[in-house]
Amino acid sequence: MPSLGLWQKGKTFIYILGDGPLKGKLSKLIRELGLDGRVILAGNVKNPFAVMKHCDCFVLPSLHEGQPMVIHEARAMHMPIILSDFDSVSGVSIENGQYLIGKDADDIYGGLKAYIGGKVLTDYVFDVSRYNREAYKEFLSALGGLMR
Repeated sequence: MPSLGLWQKGKTFIYILGDGPLKGKLSKLIRELGLDGRVILAGNVKNPFAVMKHCDCFVLPSLHEGQPMVIHEARAMHMPIILSDFDSVSGVSIENGQYLIGKDADDIYGGLKAYIGGKVLTDYVFDVSRYNREAYKEFLSALGGLMR
């Protein structure tokens, strides 16, 4: 487990959105490390933007993902993005649009240090409207292929 030396007393918080089978273990670890009130398990939220707008950085430390829409949501808010190198990450990567890390705790720690050190770029271009138009065209194309 990496040191928690990154944390500035009273200034650093982690919000974990979503839910899953490890929630109980994670809650226990948060208590054991004395991080109650610093690591917040928000669970599933209807509007993630309401939480994300108060955050400085977005981290997706997944082992496996398909098409993670949350990355596009973070990009729409022009957040610095840290992603683990899951199998399909190349399908959601854009130039200067993310900082790639490995999949373990030390890698996440290194990504957060990179963010604090100004190494997580935010000079990417993400046009939400264009993305939606292209996704819609792909959807219609897939439907057309199904109907033949």
